[in-house]
Amino acid sequence: MTLFVQMANLSETGAFIKTATPLEIGATATVKMVLPNTSEEIEVVGRVIWNRRFNQGGNHPPGMAIKFTKVDELFKDNLKKFLMTVVE
Repeated sequence: MTLFVQMANLSETGAFIKTATPLEIGATATVKMVLPNTSEEIEVVGRVIWNRRFNQGGNHPPGMAIKFTKVDELFKDNLKKFLMTVVE
């Protein structure tokens, strides 16, 4: 299944992805993304650690939290560089 979603939160260890159709807790997800400071698509694998359905979280959007389980070193380096630009 392919979902086109908006990433609402991103860290070195995982992400919160806004979607009206979150995967079940424990499901494996492959996430493909292009960071703003790069031009190549990266793929990370993670596990859904919690989800929130539509109208389940009050004012909070539906979606799922994914903890990355398979991340390559290039992604880690590029993500750290990107996060440093956002923090500054």
